[in-house]
This record gives sequence, C-alpha cells and structure tokens, in this order.
Amino acid sequence: MNGPRRWGFAPAEDRPGGTTMSDTARILVRPEAEPRSEVPASDDPFAVLARDAGAVTMARRRQEAVLIEIRELTVDNRWTDILDLFLPVEEKDPELVEFGLDRPIREELAFALGQVGRLDEAIRELEVCLAADPNDFRLHASLGYTLYRSLQAANAREIVLHPAERKARIERAERHFARANEILPDRVTNHYRLGKLVRDFRRKPEDAMVHFQRAKDNWEAYDDKTRLSRARERKNYVKALYNLASCENTLGRPSRALPLVETCIREDEGKDWVAPKHKYFALGKVLFALARPDEALKALDAALHGQNPADVDYVFELRARILLSRGEADKGLQAVQAVPQKVRRPYVVWTMADCLTALGRNEEAARMLEASASRDRRSRHVSLVRLARIAYLAGRYEETETMGRQADDFHREVFGSMDPDGLFWTAAACLAQGRRDEALTLSQAIASERPRYPLLPRLRKIFAQAG
Repeated sequence: MNGPRRWGFAPAEDRPGGTTMSDTARILVRPEAEPRSEVPASDDPFAVLARDAGAVTMARRRQEAVLIEIRELTVDNRWTDILDLFLPVEEKDPELVEFGLDRPIREELAFALGQVGRLDEAIRELEVCLAADPNDFRLHASLGYTLYRSLQAANAREIVLHPAERKARIERAERHFARANEILPDRVTNHYRLGKLVRDFRRKPEDAMVHFQRAKDNWEAYDDKTRLSRARERKNYVKALYNLASCENTLGRPSRALPLVETCIREDEGKDWVAPKHKYFALGKVLFALARPDEALKALDAALHGQNPADVDYVFELRARILLSRGEADKGLQAVQAVPQKVRRPYVVWTMADCLTALGRNEEAARMLEASASRDRRSRHVSLVRLARIAYLAGRYEETETMGRQADDFHREVFGSMDPDGLFWTAAACLAQGRRDEALTLSQAIASERPRYPLLPRLRKIFAQAG
C-alpha cells in the first residue's frame, strides 16, 4: 500500500492516542445529527423526506464527503482502506441507506471489491444498485463484467463455482451485457465483452463473431469528435479485431482472418493493448494456414522477441510444426526443445514426438508420449493415438489396436463422444490382422458420428479395393 496522501492521514501508530483512519474520517466529515421527533411510520415514500428535511441535508453532505474520500483514496489504489472505512454501508452509513443516497457509494465499493478480488461481494453491491435503477447502462455493464471476471477466476481456480452456478453466471452475464447494449447500442466495450463471454465460456466462435463485429463496426462508424470523446473504447476495438481474426481462423477462414489481424497490428502500433507475443503469433498462425510458411516464421520471430521461452511455449510449438511441414524435422525439434522441460505442456510434447518420429527416433518418441499420457488427465487420447501410429509403423498391430481403443475409451469417458482417430487406428490394426468385418464396423461407426472425418475416405477406398 502506498503512503498517506499529502493532505490525508498519518499511519495510526504515528498519531497521538492511536486514533484510526476510520475514526479520523468520521470526526472530519460526519456532523452530529439533530434529534428527530418521533412521527408514526408512513407508507408514503416521500413522507420521510418531508419529515426529516434537516437530516436529509446532512445525509447529502455525508454522501458528498464519502465520495470525495473514496475518490482520493482511489488515486493511490488504497482499496483496502476504502473497504475498511465504508463497507458495509448499512452499518457505516445507515442514514444514506435510509434516505436512498447509498447507490453511488455502493458503486464505488463494488469497484474497490473487484480490485481486491472479492467478486461475489461486488456482485451483491451492484445488484442492490440495479434493483433501485433497473435501466442504468453503467450498472448492467458493470455487473455483466464482474460476473465475467468471476468466471475467469473460477477457470484460474481462484474461486470455486459448481457447474450449476457457473452456468447461471454465464447466463446472467450474457443478460446484463445484452441489456447494456440495448440501452446504448453504439458503444464498443460491452459488445466486445459479450463476444468474449460467448467465445470463452459458451465456446461458440461463430456466435461470438456477431458481437466482435458489432464492436468493430461501431468504432469505425465514429467521427473524429466521437472517437476523441470515447478514446478509452479504442483499446477494445483493437481487441475485437484480434478476436474476430482468431474466430475466423478457428472456423477455417484464414483469408478473412488475415486483413483483420493486420489491421489489429497496425491500429495497435505503439500501444500494445494486445501483447506482441499474441498478435504476432496470431499472424503467424493465419499465414501458416494460408500456406505461406516463410512469412509465418518471420511473424513468429516477432512474437518471440524478448520473451522468456517458458512463457511462449505455444509460439515455439507452432514454429516447430511449420518447420516439420517443410521437411525440416531437425530444426523443428531444435525449436521446440527451447521450451524448458519442466513447463512443457502436452501439445509441446506431441509436436516434439512428431519431430522425433520424422527423424526415425520412434522409441524415444514413444517414451516421451507414454510419460505425457501418464500425467495428462484431459487430453491423454492424443498421446495414445500417436503411440498407436508408432506401434503400427513397427508392425506391432495388437499394440496399435490397444492404444486406439484406449484413446477412444478415454475420449468417451471425458468428453462423452467417440475419438475418430482412436477408432481409425483400431480399424487399421484390425485390417492388418485380417479382421475385415471388425474394421468395417469401426469405419461405419466413424461415418455415423463424424461423416466429415478427413481420414474416412481412405478407409472407404481400402474397403472398395478389397471388394
């Protein structure tokens, strides 16, 4: 925490009598209320204001003083001090609650709570505010974003959300972002954030693109004066471009992604709202998808510039795959080996194993894949499929079949669906062992669930040739 601001409070231990900051603040800003006459309660919402005009005036002064104090503390990021002084409002400033003057205080407290990661409490404060003013753009936007942040925190294992609560928060965040966009449809940030919510938590890139595109279109429609007045939204315009490009590439449309990522890089020059390692990686990925490997490698060089290899394993992995595709397995292996062994995630190991296999070092690749599969609780099937391929190359067809079936079993257990790669190599092993009918059954199972599986035509061709 920073030191006391220039006109503010000294630390408690430096003050005579050990007076706390909270005590001093209240001595400075809270006048003593005059005794009120006892008047029977009334259902009229204006009666209390008419009856206690003097108290209302003092409450307004108190509200103003609290907001000044909070904003001064905010300058120094003294979030804990803000919360210690003014939360909960019901206890610290009951008169503000009584006269309906607590909303701006609660908004500030919600922001401070968010800054220290107390997101559930921030959500509750915003919900109180929204109940009093259900058509406020800022409240819907803030609540949507705070719910989104809580989902991110759950993904990072900072908080625990059970599946039902996670689903409910996704729906609530989506609803509040959408309402904010109805109230002020020409803004950028909330369309971008809604797109992120849909992409990150609903896993629907095509649906997310609608919102990223709206954020992009809104910014590009602004005249110079509007852009100046809403300059803070430009950052999220740039991020919308980046995410729009990523979605296009994910959906197999790299030619549409390329101008978007190029515009993102151009608009972000000198700002780096999107980190260089991310935007140049995206450029490299798109260029590789467009079969422009030399340009892709140059983009990845830019992504790697000044980076710790442990933080950019995905860049080295893509670099290795590009080199492998050019028949330079030795250079690919060298690239991916730059990632420190202790931080090599499964996809790094898979590409390293592919490079080793291309170099004829199959047993070394197999040992690496077996070690990865033993630790991997999410994507073990990918290692098992590679082990099936290595066994097939060695003529160990029973082992190929075992690995293929294990890959399919794991995928069904974890994801609830078949693994077409696992079944493909199981079918190949059955054919190699003369069990054509079993292989045909497996081929039909793949065709039933994954009719567009890219290796399916090869199986069909083999069966057609065999009559």
